[in-house]
Amino acid sequence: MRGREDHLSVGLTTLARDRDLDLLEDGSHAHGASHSGQKAGTFGLADAFSLNGPKPVSGGEGSFVLTDDDDTFYRVLTFAHYNKRARNEIPEGHPLSRYTVTGAGLKLRIHPLAAALAHDQLSRLDAYLAGREEIAAYLIRELGQIPGLEVSSMPEGVKPSWYALTATYRPDQLGGLSLDRFHAALVAEGATSSTGPAPPAP
Repeated sequence: MRGREDHLSVGLTTLARDRDLDLLEDGSHAHGASHSGQKAGTFGLADAFSLNGPKPVSGGEGSFVLTDDDDTFYRVLTFAHYNKRARNEIPEGHPLSRYTVTGAGLKLRIHPLAAALAHDQLSRLDAYLAGREEIAAYLIRELGQIPGLEVSSMPEGVKPSWYALTATYRPDQLGGLSLDRFHAALVAEGATSSTGPAPPAP
């Protein structure tokens, strides 16, 4: 969870509250990230987290929805867990109970092994993120000494999950050298990086 996105989530929380809207979060890479001590996934009505390979918490593949709202939980079950689990967990008399057998006709359930792998990592997540933060601090310090690179800083109160480290290229500091040539030089030296507004999907 990078700083700009995190401040956006706080602003959206206020907007949603003032307009009586439900806020749904996308916490794809933000496992364990927080703003002013509040964890990602707790700002809105629900949050979807990815468990794809390189995420801070990984099950290899799969995802999960985090919510403390019963009705939202029942809607998720109806959408992706119809039949057995929906029949067992959605109470009789609930408006969605008549759809527990058919649901939306989708089976989007995470594999139990992937869920178990991810669940086992939760107790170690804070230590894991501390390690990523140490690596990020080293990279920020070293990259900050390279002319032409301006590493993004984190606003106060933001604790990211450090999925990616972003930097802005300043060609005026290198005599107008184009970004393509600068990037080619990095690759020639063995660096792995991408150019653009965000890293490509793994």
